[in-house]
Amino acid sequence: MRFEVIHGLVADGRGNLWVLDLGMVRRVDITTCQVSSLPGTQRPERWRALAFDATSGTLLAATARAVCRVHTEGGGIVELLAGELSQPGQAQPPSDDEDEQRPSNAIDGDCTTARFAKIALLLPLPSGRLLIADGRDLRCLNAATGGGGGAVRTLLRGCFLAKGAQHMAVLPYGDLGVLYGSVEDDCSLDLRLVPAAVFSAGAPSPRPATAQPPLSDPLSTPPTFTVRVAGVPFSVRPSVLTTTSAYFARLLAPGGGFANSGAAEAALPYTDPETFAHLLQLMLCACARLPCIPAHHLPVHIRHPVITLAQQLLIDGPVWEALSAGLVQSAGPDTALSDLLLAEAHGMAEAAKGLRVYVIEHRRSVDLGLLDELVERDPGGTVTLVKQLFRGPRPCPWGGGY
Repeated sequence: MRFEVIHGLVADGRGNLWVLDLGMVRRVDITTCQVSSLPGTQRPERWRALAFDATSGTLLAATARAVCRVHTEGGGIVELLAGELSQPGQAQPPSDDEDEQRPSNAIDGDCTTARFAKIALLLPLPSGRLLIADGRDLRCLNAATGGGGGAVRTLLRGCFLAKGAQHMAVLPYGDLGVLYGSVEDDCSLDLRLVPAAVFSAGAPSPRPATAQPPLSDPLSTPPTFTVRVAGVPFSVRPSVLTTTSAYFARLLAPGGGFANSGAAEAALPYTDPETFAHLLQLMLCACARLPCIPAHHLPVHIRHPVITLAQQLLIDGPVWEALSAGLVQSAGPDTALSDLLLAEAHGMAEAAKGLRVYVIEHRRSVDLGLLDELVERDPGGTVTLVKQLFRGPRPCPWGGGY
């Protein structure tokens, strides 16, 4: 038997290799190399992800908008766990290119009401939960609840890069490693991390690796410090906090100068947990010497709060540089002046310079509603900007103006 287009492979530890081949699941007997198909898994929409849950001994598969359990005996019976599957006679689902243009319709809820945007990867956890890379969001299906299905909730929005994750795995000390790359990108691979605190609440601690990393590795120890953010506990490695934040470096050091320096945990009672989770992801990548996700990849509603929190925690280095550069890269007509106000308020000189250039070059489309506030806050620094904004177009030798 020949395969058509393979989209996924997973071994079950029982002598079988399961293959996603276009719209069908196939089995390869590793001992005999015999290939057989599960006709009951034939779907009009393409399967996109495949995983084997060793805890329950079941095969899991996903289309773009549904997570299913595949019963491998009797030709393969597909059981819907969450989301929606196309029904016989229903219109063909949109192609991937069309799908990119559709607005996200992701909805949290139980197995009957939950909706997905564009599932790319599945990762079962020993706790019985299933991590789902859905578009740019990390979501979770508690497959252990309900009548075969479970509740779906979003753990962190916008934590994946826009180009899409190719593989994810839980690393020895609990963080989620996400690999990006494709043939179209000249086979280049990028690794990013998602902090364990985002998805491991209530789960057992990860088992340490057999081979111990060198002590100089800042990620060589399990999380031992708790940061309570608006009451939500985040278990974090002290090294991640102290190497990226001057505030936490003093807070965690006995005699660091704060009243609670050297305490076993810290509290950020007025901080949004989602904001802290995104900042923690940047701090973790910086600590691991991986490129930080630029600010323009962050969800729009979270960019300003993340930058404000980063300054409050005295964060600099690669994290601050990524936030500053991303603020310019994400500039748009509706947000340019508010971004400029933020950059001025937090002393982001390079970002402010780049945003002034953007405002001048796009003065015909930029929303000037915040111009009065900008001039009032920094009259000296905005005189040139105001002159440029209201200067008439200069004549050009070839006609027109600029």
